[in-house]
Amino acid sequence: MKLVSFTIKNVKSIIDSGKCYISDKDNLTILAGQNEAGKSAILEGLNFFRNGPSPEFDRLSKRFDDKGKPFVECEFLIEEQDKDTTDENLKTILSELTNITLSRGETNIDDSKEIKLSPQSLDEINSAIKKVIPKVSKPKLEGNTANEEITEVPPKEEAPGAESFIDIATKHIIENIPMFVYYDSFSDLLPGSILVKDIPDNNAVLDFQSVFRIDFAVLVSKNTQERSSTINNAIQKSTIDLNTYWKQRQTTKEDDKYQYDIQVHPNEADLTLSKIEFLIHRNDGISLFIEQKSKGFQWFSAFNLRLKALGIASNSLNKYVILIDEPGQGLHETAQYDVKAVLEELANKGTQIIYTTHNPCLIGVVDDEILRIRLVYQTREDGTKIQNIAQFSSSEGSKDALSPIITAMGISHIGQIIDSSKKCVVLEGITDHYYFTALKQILDIKDEYYFIPACGVNNIKPLISIVLAWGGIFKAVFDDGEGKRVCNDLKKYLYKNNEDLFTGQVYKMDGFDGIEDLFSALDFDTHIAGITRTNSTKNSELAKQYKKELLARRFLEKTRTESQLITLSNETKDNFKKVFSWLKK
Repeated sequence: MKLVSFTIKNVKSIIDSGKCYISDKDNLTILAGQNEAGKSAILEGLNFFRNGPSPEFDRLSKRFDDKGKPFVECEFLIEEQDKDTTDENLKTILSELTNITLSRGETNIDDSKEIKLSPQSLDEINSAIKKVIPKVSKPKLEGNTANEEITEVPPKEEAPGAESFIDIATKHIIENIPMFVYYDSFSDLLPGSILVKDIPDNNAVLDFQSVFRIDFAVLVSKNTQERSSTINNAIQKSTIDLNTYWKQRQTTKEDDKYQYDIQVHPNEADLTLSKIEFLIHRNDGISLFIEQKSKGFQWFSAFNLRLKALGIASNSLNKYVILIDEPGQGLHETAQYDVKAVLEELANKGTQIIYTTHNPCLIGVVDDEILRIRLVYQTREDGTKIQNIAQFSSSEGSKDALSPIITAMGISHIGQIIDSSKKCVVLEGITDHYYFTALKQILDIKDEYYFIPACGVNNIKPLISIVLAWGGIFKAVFDDGEGKRVCNDLKKYLYKNNEDLFTGQVYKMDGFDGIEDLFSALDFDTHIAGITRTNSTKNSELAKQYKKELLARRFLEKTRTESQLITLSNETKDNFKKVFSWLKK
């Protein structure tokens, strides 16, 4: 099953998160926002849903203002592999279901022992069961005026009853919920030393044992030769693995690599008090405890172990939802991009990943990456809220939540391009900006516009999202060439295929492959390219043969200094007037 959405109530700063949809673009969802916005509380709430309340959750994560008990509801998509069962009746029931909603906790009482189906999902299962359970006809009762015959469910010895089907279906659904793995970047680190008795409580050491096939509790009881052989084998494998993924080097020398050094100190009187030490060195003879290394190195090595442990635990990575609190904490910029690449690789293999960050390097806004982002912010009255960027634009959330995204886009002063008194018109590139600015003057358009060039189709969606979220009055104009794909994506992802809403905000110049095609051939030849055309090549194609940006800039300069020399045809004027007329609506 695949996680689709979640709602969290009464966890730390969260009163009611509202329904948050997971990114449907791919398997990565990024919870972006400032510190103390409530990002960690979201992950803790999701972990509570799947794995139940831990002592730490009860101590730190519950709200203590008597406004309600923790409650988390998750919606899942039932996929084809979830319907794989030898029970034909169950298979038929599951084939009738698309999405299923489950929850843990109750807002008014302490009841978080089990995951339960929502009332709506129970109704849907009951409806499916009615199509499966065989009916037995009976004669009409005397005095019954109904035309239909009365039916009843056969006794249980003849066929399962509705209650049995509910139990079977519920058990199957809950067994197929993906595992939620919560990775706390601040606590799940490999220690410098640990006693054998404490290993069961340390996730990083458990991961190390799982990945490198070593059991320290057993190892301390072995003789010196056996211990040495096992330890050397683990050192060799862990060293190779670490250097494969940790690519940060202080020098370019081939031997500038990290190497584990694991030491075991048995306590003959009490083996559970035996000490295991994890050290690291760089072929310089100086071994340091893991805790003496940078926080970034500690995080990456421990997280790498967690990924490897998951791979060993299951061949089906699509059965996991990984929750990560602040990945890459303490890493420098290059290493943070490495972390993001690791997460991308894991998501491409089918694992759903939800992680928190306020770091631009881990957000990404290239092409459709903007669709992964969920903004997390907090208000005094409503607590922590989660919204996508389109939702955020109509809310009164703190605009500080946008800061990491703005930084990731390379925009430092969004206020300079956003003016609530003017319409922000997003265009594909700087060439469009020059031509529209020039035609606004030529046509004597009095309305005020900010023409904002996206400088490439891949930047259009992020830029539109930022303008929307910052409260700007937004319009967008694209041609029928490269902009066509972006139009389709915007309609699908930002406007959920709402045609009326989409056409009110986005204008596609049908039949024009580039902005130059709005000019008549004679106008383009005379006033822009300075040529005499000998064929029927489109203006936009001709512009590519020259420096199209230079042509557009010169035309704008000519408009400003020698406007009396520019006389455009009605064809050109009408094409541009049509766009300006739409912008004015």
